[in-house]
Amino acid sequence: MPTRGAPPRRVFLSHTAELRRYPAERSFVAAAESAVARAGDAVVDMAYFGPREEQPARVCREAVATADTYVLIAGFRYGSPVRDEPKVSYTELEFDAATAARLPRYVFLLADEAEGPAVMFRDPKFGDRQEKFRARLRNSGVTVTTVRSPADLETQLFQSLSRPARAGVQEEPDGIPAPPQLYAEPPYIGSHCSSAVRRSWTCSTTGPPPRTGTRCCCSRPSAAPAKAC
Repeated sequence: MPTRGAPPRRVFLSHTAELRRYPAERSFVAAAESAVARAGDAVVDMAYFGPREEQPARVCREAVATADTYVLIAGFRYGSPVRDEPKVSYTELEFDAATAARLPRYVFLLADEAEGPAVMFRDPKFGDRQEKFRARLRNSGVTVTTVRSPADLETQLFQSLSRPARAGVQEEPDGIPAPPQLYAEPPYIGSHCSSAVRRSWTCSTTGPPPRTGTRCCCSRPSAAPAKAC
């Protein structure tokens, strides 16, 4: 459930066009939007951006950068190549932009037996590219969830968005959490101080650097007597 009092996150939904249309009864994108709303968050989708004169690749990257969380629904169609960067599709460009922006990323792959008409599973023009992209996603270090129906997607995405984030842990682009930055460093702290014991310390103008696991000592630029920081 959403955290009480927490502002809604901006969740960027990345997908190809057919996933907004199919299945006809309820599309995969409609199910994802429902999951985002249930989690108390707000959807960001390139479908909501009107035509612009700027370069499409730049507009795409800027839109992804406005989000707090990135969600990719990857089916079997590659989608349209970016007009000014035709080597990638919009969905692949958005994935790269989310990785570069260090956003939390949730990737959902449609299963081979997913619900939907045959047109969802055929891409005569760029099918090879999509197969390579799907393989790249599986090996990207990001947790990839396979879904078979819009209802399955809604459940899995809602659960992912509802998991409480671990305080201070940020996902690296390779999927490995970065070590938390426990305490901010005041500008006068010397480089010999251990960053793991900055919660409390005493300052000293003399004496050797402290051992790891003891209270951290630091040098102030003045000759004032030692005192508690």
